[in-house]
Amino acid sequence: MSQAEAQAAFAGLARDWQGEAQAALGSVAFAAPDKTRILFYDVPGAKQSVIMLAHPGPARGASDWFQARASNFILGGGGFASRLTQELREGKGYTYGVRSAFDGMTTGGTLTVMSPVRANVTLEAATLMRDIVRDYGRTFTDADLALTKGSMIKSRAREFETLEAKVHLLGTIGDNGLPADVVARENATLAALDKATVQKVAKAYLDTDRMIIVVVGDAASQAKRLEALGYGAPVMVPPLR
Repeated sequence: MSQAEAQAAFAGLARDWQGEAQAALGSVAFAAPDKTRILFYDVPGAKQSVIMLAHPGPARGASDWFQARASNFILGGGGFASRLTQELREGKGYTYGVRSAFDGMTTGGTLTVMSPVRANVTLEAATLMRDIVRDYGRTFTDADLALTKGSMIKSRAREFETLEAKVHLLGTIGDNGLPADVVARENATLAALDKATVQKVAKAYLDTDRMIIVVVGDAASQAKRLEALGYGAPVMVPPLR
């Protein structure tokens, strides 16, 4: 399809669209707390707990967003190659799945680490998740860097091959004001990634002393135990209506 054909297909929509243009609201960035605190939502009798660690991250258009995404591959973005999966699933059997991700939005972003775990290992799983995140920067190795680059370079070759993926990419570029050659720029960032960059990302966004930890599960059996994490008693979240 040529550019002229595409423009002609949308000409009627552009002509007939009525009403005043609305300004985009953007996303809401949240600030890291002064110190880590635990929020607990009670589901009485739950046989499973869902744990989430959250910290502010870079906006999608920030210069370090793709550095953060690449740095996260070994932490929790690389499936079975990630430390979170290797430790919590393969090593301990606490969970079937665990992941971490940087989600960049228009005015801010988040780093989240999330996993559903067996209720009776809620504290143990939360402690291990916290420790893996806390120690990530200083334990990241040359082998981790090589695996990150090799895996992501190969996977990105297929990341934009479908029409749906291309539309999504164009929407991301438009929504976030990204340059048209953003993929080439991100590929260059990946090629230049080094351990110092990963450690910089970890220092900025993996601060376990200033995170929000959210747990959904059986409060009667698990809330008190979480005090052993060292962040005080969990704050109980009122029931959702």
